[in-house]
Amino acid sequence: MLISKGMFAEHVVELACPRCRGRIAGPDGSGWIDSGTLACAECAASYLIVGGVPRMVAAADESSTARVGARTQAAFGFEWLRYPVTTLEEDRVTFFGLTGIEPSFHERVDFSDFPTGPPTTEELAAATTSRLEGRKVLEAGCGMGKYVRVASDLGARLAVGLDASDAVERAVAVTERRPNTLIVQGDIFHPPLAGGFDFAYSVGVLHHTPAPRRAFESVAALVGTGGELAVWLYPHSSRPGSYLLEIWHERLLRPLTSRLPHRALERLCVGLGRLTVLKTRLRSRGGTIAGGIARALSAVAVGQHLDPGIAAFLNFDWYSPPHRSRHTDKELATWFADAGFVDLRQLPVAVSAIARAQRPSASGAAVGS
Repeated sequence: MLISKGMFAEHVVELACPRCRGRIAGPDGSGWIDSGTLACAECAASYLIVGGVPRMVAAADESSTARVGARTQAAFGFEWLRYPVTTLEEDRVTFFGLTGIEPSFHERVDFSDFPTGPPTTEELAAATTSRLEGRKVLEAGCGMGKYVRVASDLGARLAVGLDASDAVERAVAVTERRPNTLIVQGDIFHPPLAGGFDFAYSVGVLHHTPAPRRAFESVAALVGTGGELAVWLYPHSSRPGSYLLEIWHERLLRPLTSRLPHRALERLCVGLGRLTVLKTRLRSRGGTIAGGIARALSAVAVGQHLDPGIAAFLNFDWYSPPHRSRHTDKELATWFADAGFVDLRQLPVAVSAIARAQRPSASGAAVGS
């Protein structure tokens, strides 16, 4: 795969003004663009290209909701620039498990939670598809860009990663500035993208926004007729013990940890990560005593992974964002239906689904592919 020096000039046509949805014009010339200025042909707003990334965050909003969103962006920006990235093989299996892009994957793999380490040969063999070849793909909330890299490898004509945080700088490095990738810094509520995507996905992101349904609708509007959208949201706890743990985390611990300075929380999560590794080993060992200790550790140490660095990252990811909501499968299904999506397929991971966009025609009849 070739590596560029910045964004590809031809990708400017994929952008739109986040303020007025107007057409964007880029710097003169062709080929790779590492820096320059983008201009809206309608409202004359201008945006910079820095480090090969169009920086197209809309004008700052001073509302309390926007301030919560800004704190969340800052937390994730710190996280994605700081912590180690999982392996490409692990990312590939997780991508298939959370998006459902290949229906046969879940028929062959028992994927109901994130991997705790390197995937098996069987999992990797199932994580293949031709359904992204030649398609325009969007990840809404791409973080460090690891799933954009997977979509690129799977033959997407263009894999676009949108994120509001400074994590876009790492996303450019992770995706190696490939000719079939475009990383954009922008707000999910005012996406600086022209739309018409064949496949879009947002996994583990919308529930961190101040208005998850509005964020969903914003992403859904970018999917072209016949295109698909996959979403994963945090679920409500269904069992009494899990529900009590949810209250403990959401109402007592996280209101405190999300206010800690990021570096102080990072140091705390190093210790929590070690406990997560211990918990993971105990669960794999089995037995009543080991299982009881593992459940007790879940009161403070979250996630499962055998790599201490990734385990620390999982804890920081859990404890740092100031906003997080929980949802149900029925709620997500309603969002899809109201946005004009059909053929909903719920996935084994709680509150995750994929559906196809079917828009009403001018006569009112539904159209689709």
